[in-house]
Amino acid sequence: MTTSQKNILVLTILVVLNIVVLFSVHYWRKSHQVTLETHRPKSVGIGGPAIEAFDRSTDRWIEEMKAESIEESFALLNDLYEYRYSKITEYSGFDSMSFDTHEDRENKLYKYAVPQALSNRRFLKALEDLKKLSRSECVKLLTQCIQDNLKEKIRLYELDTVGTVMNKGLYRDNWALYLGESEGGNDFYRSRRKPGTDITQFACRYGILSCVLLAGQLELGKEMRPVIEEVIQQAKREYALYNSLGDDANSFKWVTISESLYNPSVLVTGTLCDRSWNAELKKELVNKGKLINRETVDYRARTTEYDWPAAEGWINPEPFNSKLPFRYYEKITDEEFNAAFP
Repeated sequence: MTTSQKNILVLTILVVLNIVVLFSVHYWRKSHQVTLETHRPKSVGIGGPAIEAFDRSTDRWIEEMKAESIEESFALLNDLYEYRYSKITEYSGFDSMSFDTHEDRENKLYKYAVPQALSNRRFLKALEDLKKLSRSECVKLLTQCIQDNLKEKIRLYELDTVGTVMNKGLYRDNWALYLGESEGGNDFYRSRRKPGTDITQFACRYGILSCVLLAGQLELGKEMRPVIEEVIQQAKREYALYNSLGDDANSFKWVTISESLYNPSVLVTGTLCDRSWNAELKKELVNKGKLINRETVDYRARTTEYDWPAAEGWINPEPFNSKLPFRYYEKITDEEFNAAFP
């Protein structure tokens, strides 16, 4: 074989090898449904088919959210199936339904509001998006989202809750909350409300309380106060109805308080939007250690701390870009709530 022939053979082998590599990379990318834009460095740790499937579904969900406008994202904040940390839906049996004391409500209901919010990547996206807008734009978006959900919440409250009490049918939905229907047949890459299904009080509650928490992250001034005060007034009405029910309506009481907007910690967190709102009480709450400052991952993170790979210790929750500061009040009592909103 001549030198020229040897050179041609070597060149041919190199070309073939390059083609094989290119096709291998293309096949891997296609099979994992990951683009260069969405691919995130994977942490070193336990892997396997379950983790790979989780990564693929997460990347698909992130791509979907990236294509949304901020208005579209806010309109979907009431989809309770996207909040992955929904402990309230796990209760069953008579003992677990007891909300008679503030301690019961704190341990079984109130304290889960922040984890529920932070477990939803769309909530995290909304938080990121708000930080890019002007104060007036933030006020407009949050106010509209709260008003839309509050209007529907009040309508359903009057129809389903007050109407049921007036008719003495105190066993609405028996032992369960009406959550709405979840969607199937979407390759199970994420859970979401089935399009076209009716909104529920419980879903409206998620949307409203999420927006109140978001308002508390941004110093928007007095412009946000009127709509938050509307939420507070409705929350008081719902809590008063709950307290008016007797022991002969335990299952109905459980549904009523679970659907209610009354959550002292979340509603007081909303006042953080305006420095002058309850300024003295806020100092007291800081001294009591009730103001929590923490950080959370951004919505494009490989996992949030509430996704199962992080919850089970398989993957560390690390941000895609940088962590987001998040502040809220916890363990606010009825007395402190009444002091904030007499």
